[in-house]
Amino acid sequence: MITLGGFTVGRFTLISLLLLLLFFAVESIPALRASGRKGKGEFVSTFLLVLCSIIWVVSFVDATRLHSTSLGGSPTVRALGLVILFSGIFVRGISFLTLGRHYNYMITIEPDHELVTRGIYGLVRHPLYLGTVLVFLGFPLANDSLAGLLLFFLLCVPSVWFRIHVEERLLHEAFPSSYAAYCKKTKRLLPFTW
Repeated sequence: MITLGGFTVGRFTLISLLLLLLFFAVESIPALRASGRKGKGEFVSTFLLVLCSIIWVVSFVDATRLHSTSLGGSPTVRALGLVILFSGIFVRGISFLTLGRHYNYMITIEPDHELVTRGIYGLVRHPLYLGTVLVFLGFPLANDSLAGLLLFFLLCVPSVWFRIHVEERLLHEAFPSSYAAYCKKTKRLLPFTW
């Protein structure tokens, strides 16, 4: 245990916070590149995903101030949480690299937009959202936070589902035949499943 500014931080919490910093570093590069673009993005879906950040705050406070072991305190579960968190960051990083200049944090179709189906997009249609789910699931597990895990299911899962729905509607409109064919051969979020 380490005490930082009144917070008693265990090794799993410290590692998960470092991974969260890595997450923000990975996220900032494509977001900065896309920041000059104007789009008709879906404000509500973006807001809902940003609201999910409360999961991190609750999980951190639960782990450091309340000192609860609300998921049982198992080092195995906490280590699994770190693996899931890192996997989410990795999946998002690969997704950003695959999308390249076509990434935009807003849901929009650019004039020169192309439907990306190569790389990780050949496995699932929404790997960025898969990575998001993994990051938001891994953090409360790594911090042994039942409250954070409950918020994951109450906030993150519906928010990601809503954003996928909004994005798929737009992609069906922009690429009617090619997106329909892509949907037939590629699952939404989980390879071979859904």
